[in-house]
Amino acid sequence: VVRLVRERAEKLTGYYQTPKDSEPTLFGHVVDTAFPSVRNDVVNAGKSLACGLNNAAVYHLVCVAEIGLRVLAWDRRVQVKHNKKVVPLEFAQWGELINKIEPEVAAIKNWKSKPLSADAQRFYNRALVELRAFNAGWRTHVMHARDHMYQTDETVALFGHVKRFMETLAERLSEAQRTPKIWKRPTS
Repeated sequence: VVRLVRERAEKLTGYYQTPKDSEPTLFGHVVDTAFPSVRNDVVNAGKSLACGLNNAAVYHLVCVAEIGLRVLAWDRRVQVKHNKKVVPLEFAQWGELINKIEPEVAAIKNWKSKPLSADAQRFYNRALVELRAFNAGWRTHVMHARDHMYQTDETVALFGHVKRFMETLAERLSEAQRTPKIWKRPTS
């Protein structure tokens, strides 16, 4: 048992990093460049995971995914209103944003270019599936202090899941650049 615990701990030490500004985080240079505001949460998620603070790691990973959600909403030109006033996307709830993105993605099927439409539908629907899973499976529980202690294996899995999600978004989006409302040419 002691040997197994030691081996598991040694595997987790790789998540602990304190990168200099010019060094990539564990999510890599592409994500760091496209989404600079996630840097601290990625580093803190890794440190938390390495130290066995799984719920803290989940919290930071959900914060990373939320940046992806907001950028996706911004990309699709989503607006959320409270009391008939448009509010900044960072003040909208996950469910509000997801529910506003869905019809924007559904409208893509009406684009004239069917190859671009198919490409865009695939990209956005995959992102929406991930966001719904993050919201229902992780965010709701960790952000509302539900009585759940995340296990190391599931936290490591979430780390990889959020990393792949952000890498996928970074192929086409960033915090500084969004796609055209109707894509004009293939982006890959």
